[in-house]
Amino acid sequence: MQLAPTPGFIEPPSALVESNTESRLVQLLRDAASTKNPTEILTRSAVAHYLLGPELGNALADLSVTGRAAYAEFQRATVSHATLLALTSERLANTEHVQASPEDVAVAVSAALDRAYSVAWALRGPVAKQETARAPLGWIAVSGEDDAPHRPVNVPSPPFEQYDLRVTVAPRTMPATLAVTTRFFIASADAFAPSATTPP
Repeated sequence: MQLAPTPGFIEPPSALVESNTESRLVQLLRDAASTKNPTEILTRSAVAHYLLGPELGNALADLSVTGRAAYAEFQRATVSHATLLALTSERLANTEHVQASPEDVAVAVSAALDRAYSVAWALRGPVAKQETARAPLGWIAVSGEDDAPHRPVNVPSPPFEQYDLRVTVAPRTMPATLAVTTRFFIASADAFAPSATTPP
């Protein structure tokens, strides 16, 4: 049975998802997401930007901030431009038939970082500014099976501030308690007033 598309859902590029899998990412992207390491993912993104262009490069950069674990690490350990320059230069130097200039490497690294910060801001910035920030980004890569998303990604977000809450539950069928992280927002009719949704 063919399911009706979700209103507001942003379709992924066909080259970056497996066919007939409900938009599961290709293995190259899943491998990156499974590291949950933003520095490693952004290094792969910069290399992809240099060798293959922005479509794959942007998708890899997205994965450094869309997964819950990767984003938490992104916040904890600020990814250094200098570190990414060194790692990307080293990886390209070990790639056969590639002679990357320092200037070209710097452009690739900047492209990866710019995309990551733009995505992080669009998904987690002030609610009143999210729509404006989100629109130009198009489809954003996320791999829920490898690193569960921290916020809604390719579907519309609620027009309210979202919060995380860690809850400990004790299921009757399990011998131990279970810690669950959930997300919530406080709905208000005021949020639908024009003044509340229009950026200052």
